[in-house]
Amino acid sequence: MFQYATVNTETDVARSPLDRPRMFVVAGVAVVLLIPLVMFVLKRTPAPPAAPAAAAPASAFEQDIALARTLIDTGKPRESLVPLERAQRANPNAFAVYNNQCVAYGLLERRDEAVAACKRALEIDPSNQLGKNNLAWVAGIKPGAKP
Repeated sequence: MFQYATVNTETDVARSPLDRPRMFVVAGVAVVLLIPLVMFVLKRTPAPPAAPAAAAPASAFEQDIALARTLIDTGKPRESLVPLERAQRANPNAFAVYNNQCVAYGLLERRDEAVAACKRALEIDPSNQLGKNNLAWVAGIKPGAKP
C-alpha cells in the first residue's frame, strides 16, 4: 500500500507569506557579498602584455618574406616570386625563402622547381616539419611545368 504524507497542523509550521521575500533577501545578500570576491579575483588576473610603443621597423628581408606570404595567401603565387628573389639575394641561406618558393612553385604547378626549392630548404633546416610536409605535397604534383 502507498502511504501519503499527511499534514499535522499541531507539529508542522505553516508557511508565512514573508518566507518568499526572505529568500530573495538572502539571495541578494549573497550576491552583494560575492561581488568583492569576484572583483578581487579579476584584479589578480594578469593583464595581457602591452604592445611596444614603437616597434623596430622590420628589415627589408623580413618585409619581402611577409609580402610574399601575403601574396601567396591571397592567391598570387606568381607575384610572390619577385619579393622572394629579393629576399634570396639578401639572405641566400634562409629557410623561409626556399620554403615559400616551394609553395609558390607548387601552387603554379611547377613541380621540378618546387621540389628543388623544398630540398634546398631542408638542406638548411633538415628537421623542419613544414618543409617536409611541403616536399611531400609538391612531390605529388603531376610532372610537367605550367608556363
